[in-house]
Amino acid sequence: MQIEGGATVSVAFPSRSLGGAPRSNLRFSIFNFQFSIVVPVTCHPPPVTWIGNKRSWLPVLMALLALVAASGCTRAPGGKTVFRYSGPGYKLYDKFRYDQGMGFAALHPEWRLDVRYETVTGTRYPDKIVTMAVAKQSPDVFIVYGASAALNWGKRGILLDLKPFIEADGGEAIKDVNPLLVDDYTVDGKIYALPGNCNVSALYYNKKCFDDAGLPYPDDTWTWETLLATARKLTKRDASGRAEQYGLIGAQGLWRDFLKQNNGDLWSKDKTQCLITRPEAVETFQFLRDLMLEHRVTPSQAETLQERGQESFMAGRGAMFLGGRWYTSFFLTSKTLDWHVAPLPKGKRRATAIASMSWGAWAHTPNPQVAYEFVKYMTREEAIKYLFDIGDALPTRNTAETREYMLNEAGRPKGENQAYVDAFGYAYSLKDFIHPKINQDEQDKILTEELEKIWLGLVDVPTGLRGIEKRLMREVEKGG
Repeated sequence: MQIEGGATVSVAFPSRSLGGAPRSNLRFSIFNFQFSIVVPVTCHPPPVTWIGNKRSWLPVLMALLALVAASGCTRAPGGKTVFRYSGPGYKLYDKFRYDQGMGFAALHPEWRLDVRYETVTGTRYPDKIVTMAVAKQSPDVFIVYGASAALNWGKRGILLDLKPFIEADGGEAIKDVNPLLVDDYTVDGKIYALPGNCNVSALYYNKKCFDDAGLPYPDDTWTWETLLATARKLTKRDASGRAEQYGLIGAQGLWRDFLKQNNGDLWSKDKTQCLITRPEAVETFQFLRDLMLEHRVTPSQAETLQERGQESFMAGRGAMFLGGRWYTSFFLTSKTLDWHVAPLPKGKRRATAIASMSWGAWAHTPNPQVAYEFVKYMTREEAIKYLFDIGDALPTRNTAETREYMLNEAGRPKGENQAYVDAFGYAYSLKDFIHPKINQDEQDKILTEELEKIWLGLVDVPTGLRGIEKRLMREVEKGG
């Protein structure tokens, strides 16, 4: 590298193989001063041999030492290779993920791994992963949330392309995996992550609420009209109008599913048009808003501040709840809630998003083969079955054995998971809602801000949707 003033520094970095403990001799000159740094691949400060005037170039040398030390932190004491993996801190998962890492290290003693699970706290997990990657301090493997993250991080050079490893491995890592999930993490022919679980949505219902009202339980014949009519019968308000029991909770959060069910979409297939102002979309958002403001069967935006979604449902303040299978993990903790599951009510057709959490590897991991094997290990069927058993997720593989396992879950009522099994047949990818020229965070921000105006009744539905279209198309133009 060239340093201001004409000094030249030549640096040769060590190999990062999984072999012994490599060392490198870094020699460089600054004018007529010669320096030599002997660097073992370790996280400890490297020993330095000085030749020349120390004092004159101390600031430069200290910067170089910091660079070398940071680049060499791949070995733990005892010659083991440090292998880091990370995910957002989550009580339900943390011990499981830690134990899985220890199991992987035990499975591969030949690699002499010092496996370290690092949880990322706070709500901005994606930002923190990006920051670490840009600083070249990323974990070897980390969780990738959804197709938008794969697209964004893949294009930014953060994620390792796993496809060559998958092909060399005979395709074992994606055998029988739902094709929608593989496609979610495929960008320009490169596979940037492997799904570690998946989820679809369904209708949860409180059996006691239905029994008390003398109403039949929801089933696969339900439509939007059935949902509304039943929710009206199950909503209870006191003399002041305050809700004692809502007929329905969670509908607005699934607006994408309702839009798809009504043959609507956010973007055209070629992503050249925003379709949010089409009649199908207007009808969809009018139905969802009317649930709050006209029929008052679901919490309004103001009432939502007092309600807590699944907690209100668990407390008996909601007769029905729309949401993904991960809510089962909460409902299983209740000793009083008697609940069951039915398919989402259908519109012109059936539709529900298939969402997932995946594992990806850092593009600059010093041990890419180990990283691939770890990703494969964390997404194997046995690991995902554990997540299914605790009620948090669904299996990613589409096999007869998997379906049988889901339909006959130990300790649960027979048929409880039928709605989820059936939903795989009409699921769509959230990739449909992603535009390659728009930052997904910005798109989500626009949708949240403009839809809130609709939910609050500040604008009518057509006006609110035109606001979304205008802002989104402006982002497309900026990204073009």
